Amino acid sequence: MERRKGQGVNVVIAEYIPSLNKGELLILEGMLTILNRIGEVNVYVFSPLPSIDTARYPPGVRAVDFYREIGVILGRKVSRLELIKTLSRYLFMLTSLIVHVRILKRMRDARLRPWQRVLASADLVIIGHDQVNLVFGFLVPFEPLLIAVAARLLGKPVIIFANGIYPDGEKSLVSKALSRVLLPFVLRCANIVTVRDVETLTYFRRYRKDVWFTGDPAILARSTGKRGLSPNLPQIVKCERSLLVGVALSRETLQSGCRSLNHSADRYACMVQHMAKLLDWIVERFDAEVVFIPHCIEPYFSRDDRKVHLDIYRQMIHKDKAVLLLEEYSISELKALLGKMDFLITSRVHAATNALAENVPVIGLTSKYDRRMLNLIGINFALKEWVFYVEELTSDTLKEAVIKLLQSREKIKQKLIYKKKLIESLSLINTILVRDLLESYGFITPRR
Repeated sequence: MERRKGQGVNVVIAEYIPSLNKGELLILEGMLTILNRIGEVNVYVFSPLPSIDTARYPPGVRAVDFYREIGVILGRKVSRLELIKTLSRYLFMLTSLIVHVRILKRMRDARLRPWQRVLASADLVIIGHDQVNLVFGFLVPFEPLLIAVAARLLGKPVIIFANGIYPDGEKSLVSKALSRVLLPFVLRCANIVTVRDVETLTYFRRYRKDVWFTGDPAILARSTGKRGLSPNLPQIVKCERSLLVGVALSRETLQSGCRSLNHSADRYACMVQHMAKLLDWIVERFDAEVVFIPHCIEPYFSRDDRKVHLDIYRQMIHKDKAVLLLEEYSISELKALLGKMDFLITSRVHAATNALAENVPVIGLTSKYDRRMLNLIGINFALKEWVFYVEELTSDTLKEAVIKLLQSREKIKQKLIYKKKLIESLSLINTILVRDLLESYGFITPRR
């Protein structure tokens, strides 16, 4: 396909970035910052909810209706037979696209679906953002593998962009065996592989030596400062008190605590009680005000933080000292709001990143099956002593952590100034790698 002058570079992120998860939006905005440094870009993201996502994605990013075309409906449990049908439909559509473009030379055939035409006109295909499993994908089984193969057959460069999984994360023996067989193949299909944590770097380098260590793109998302605060935010948030404590917690992490209980619902209820008691203690001990800040409001897969916060709020004694935010806020609003906190208690990795970017210390809660908090916050920001596994938590552990953090706040803030700059610089390595790749394909003019 010939490129007309001024047309811009077409970049396809061939997986879902849910706009109702503001951490994912942070990553997307960071990726856009990196891509915009190359020049004019047109960014397309595969989406199951294009009308919702288009309204929330940053300017210059378009949601492409893809997953509904192959029968994926978010939040619905599917049988193995339905998964096989979805995978078969996906394979057929990718094969027909390859036939149209490579054999029949009909890139603009009316019979092609919109997402097929977008993929056919791509100059760069991105897979593996965030913690997307490079073998099993997110919404469609083996999606990164299939996209990587199809893109290379179409003659498109592929980049695995700032991925971060951890070794042998699959639970069953079959999935572990498949991962060890297929992961090396996916890594070799990509022109460039970048990762955002040392553990993933070490793991991937077993199979491919030229893997690049870069930072998490989310750190590049900018705050709009005071202008980022919506007039709809409760006035109490903006009042000066002795201590403002932000809270951003998720159900999937809390239900991993209280391991003496057998059922996830019971473990979740137990952890809700623990968190309510902790927050009441913080209010009493430090004359604090608690602000519940929802960082994810996805209505499917029990991922709406507002429901978690409401459960904790109902268990609190000092409800008059708690602010419960139940509306949707933009990432700029959330970043500006987090910047007003004295510290944040969170199980959301990118709520932590958002706060640290604003020089706000964090107590991170995570489960042993999810190593992102440990790697991205504990190691990359050198804050391991402030990351806790919920499986091992006691009320005394968190109380001691709060006291110690408040005593160390200024030292932590000084450390953050250096660490933020380092992670930002590492993230921007992606700009150099993408530019060089596009130059090698002739999609942009080489620098002089």
